[in-house]
Amino acid sequence: LFGLASILGPLIGGILLLFGWRWLFVVSLPLAAVVFLWSLRVLPDTRAAEELPLDVRGMGVLGTLLVLLALGVNRIEAGAVAASLASARVWPLLVGAAVLVPVFVAVERRAAAPLLRPALFRSRQVGLAALFAVGAGLTEASFVFIPGLAIAAFGVTKSAASFMLLPLVVAVALGSPVAGRVLDRVGSRRVIQAGTALLVAGLLGVGMAGTTRLGFYTGTVAIGLGLSCLLGSALSYILLTEARVAERTVAQGVVTLFISIGQLLGGAMIGAVVASAGAGAEGYQAAFRVIGAVAAGLLLATAGLKRRADELATARAHETG
Repeated sequence: LFGLASILGPLIGGILLLFGWRWLFVVSLPLAAVVFLWSLRVLPDTRAAEELPLDVRGMGVLGTLLVLLALGVNRIEAGAVAASLASARVWPLLVGAAVLVPVFVAVERRAAAPLLRPALFRSRQVGLAALFAVGAGLTEASFVFIPGLAIAAFGVTKSAASFMLLPLVVAVALGSPVAGRVLDRVGSRRVIQAGTALLVAGLLGVGMAGTTRLGFYTGTVAIGLGLSCLLGSALSYILLTEARVAERTVAQGVVTLFISIGQLLGGAMIGAVVASAGAGAEGYQAAFRVIGAVAAGLLLATAGLKRRADELATARAHETG
C-alpha cells in the first residue's frame, strides 16, 4: 500500500491541479483526520509481554544520519553534480552521513533492545533484500519524471501528463495481489526475478521507444507490473523469514527504510542525468536507460537469493527456535 500510495500521488495531484495547487495540501488535512480516527477504532490495544527499553541512542543516530543524507542529496545541483559534490554545502553533509554508519552499527551492538540488529545483515538474503528495496525506491523516483517525458514527447498539458500514469497505476494495483498469491507457491526468488526482468524491459522500453505512445504505455505498464513484485510481499517475506520472531516488526521497517533511501538517491541521480543529457524527451529517456541498466544489475543479483526449499527451511528453523 505504501508503494501504491506513492504511485497514485502524481495521478491524484494531476486532478487536484485542475482546481489550483493549494488543493494539493488542503486535501491532506481531512485524509489525515480520517486515518487518525479510524486507527483509534481498528488498531488493537496490545502490549508486549516484556517491557524493553527504547533505543533512544539508535534512533538519534539513525535520524541524524538520514537528515544529513537527505540534506546533502537535495543540495546537489542536477546541472553541476561534480561542482556540487565539491562544495562546502554538500560534501560535509554526505561525509557526516557516511561517518555515522559505523557509529550506528556500534550503538546498535551495545543496545539492550536495538532498533535494528546489525547481525541481521550477516544474512546474504537480507542484504539482497535491502539492495532490491533501494532499486524499487530508485524506480519509484523515476515516476515523478514520467509526466515530464510525456509533456516533452507528446506536447500534452501537465494534468493530461499525470493522467497518462493511469495504466501504470492499474498495473501496480493488479499486479500486487497476483504477486502475493504466486509468492506462496514459488517463493520470493522467482517473484523478484520476474519483477526485475519486467523492470528492465519496461525501463529500457521507455528509454528507447518512450516517444511513441505504444512504447510509452507498454513500457510504463511493464514497469508497474515489475514494481508490484518488489513493492508487494516478496521483500517483506524475505525479512520475515530471516528475522527472529521477536524482531519481525522491526525487520519489516527495513524494507521501507531502504525504499526511502532509494527514492532519495534516485531523484538526485535522475535529475542529474536529465540535466546532463539536455532538456527535452532525450534527457528523460537517457535517465530511464540508466535506471534500466541498474535494474539489469539487480536482475543478475537475484541469482544469489535462496531457493524455495531453503526459504522454508529457514522459516521453520526460526519458528522452532
